[in-house]
Amino acid sequence: HLLRPAPQAQAPAPGWDERKEWKGDIPFDRLPGSLNPPKGYVVSCNNAVVGPEYPYYIGAEFASGFRARRIGELIESEPGGLSLEGVKSVFMDTSSLQAKEALEYFRTIDPERAYRSWLERKNAWRKDLEKPLAKDLRKREKNESEELKLVTEASRILREWDMNVEADSAGAAAFGFVWKQLIIETFADEIPDHFWPVGTGTLENAIHYLLAQPESIVWDDKRTPGIREYRDDILAHALAGGLLDARKELGGKPDKWTWGKVHTVNFVNATLGKSGIGPIEKMFNRGPYPIRGGNSQVHKTNWVIEKPFETTVIPSQRVIYDPADPSKSLFMNTVGQSGHPYHRHYDDLIEPYLEGKFHPSRWTREEAKASAGRRRLVLSPPGG
Repeated sequence: HLLRPAPQAQAPAPGWDERKEWKGDIPFDRLPGSLNPPKGYVVSCNNAVVGPEYPYYIGAEFASGFRARRIGELIESEPGGLSLEGVKSVFMDTSSLQAKEALEYFRTIDPERAYRSWLERKNAWRKDLEKPLAKDLRKREKNESEELKLVTEASRILREWDMNVEADSAGAAAFGFVWKQLIIETFADEIPDHFWPVGTGTLENAIHYLLAQPESIVWDDKRTPGIREYRDDILAHALAGGLLDARKELGGKPDKWTWGKVHTVNFVNATLGKSGIGPIEKMFNRGPYPIRGGNSQVHKTNWVIEKPFETTVIPSQRVIYDPADPSKSLFMNTVGQSGHPYHRHYDDLIEPYLEGKFHPSRWTREEAKASAGRRRLVLSPPGG
């Protein structure tokens, strides 16, 4: 790993400036590593593997560590070690330690007070409130009563949620909208429009630290001069605003909401999938499919704030290796093995992938021959 000059920057360095040249290599014995750790395993999920005391620069942006911690929990839950089926289940785990942490704070927020606070701010920003007609006032009161009822009911579902971000979960859907709104409420006033958003992962990590700082100036909403907001004010606005935003997308019955209705994955062909020609895109692309997981679960299916909640990143392959017997190793790819959109193997792995299934890995020639189908593809050099 190359040594970089200080101070570290998160932008391309001027290559013509000798002060920015590489300064050599990090000594091999000082690279991050773990040899035969006492706990018997090593976990890495884009989380920081060294602390701030580490003297060398190896990066600046890391995952918050929720996924790594959850994998550790799953391993520790089996005193004798994970079985093959246990390892399979790790890949598909959607338990959200991020949600567990955040909901400890949201549970202190009264839904009715949250809605009243959100409504008061909304009305302060509106320009059409002067001397409403009686019929308009009645309509507004009815709408507000319905909104309050929805916020109360959806808050109950959120409080009773098991923290698993499954595609058919109403609680996961409610949390997704509330979490998105929390990011917006916290940072939209802090970041200039031409920079917004700076990256969902970065902002989520920041919230992790801010939640423990109820009086941080970051919570103050700069759009309301003369009013000083604190953490619980922003949580209240995120709770009410997020759940009412969910109503627009998922309807007025929170118990019928599902995360997979909004959190979907599209498999877009790299060559022609964005051609702009409808029939061609329909021929080559597949989706959308409801998908479990999110940004901070072991089953990682990223979404970004500018396109909620469309999946932008998924693991393209899952592999379980058995060093003692490679023939017992398992794998699963996304989509399929053929590049021909009308071939049966073009998309026949999508459903098994989404369901968490695996294929055996053929390590020997005999195994490969035994499992071969009726057709073979032979690649020979000219004259071969």
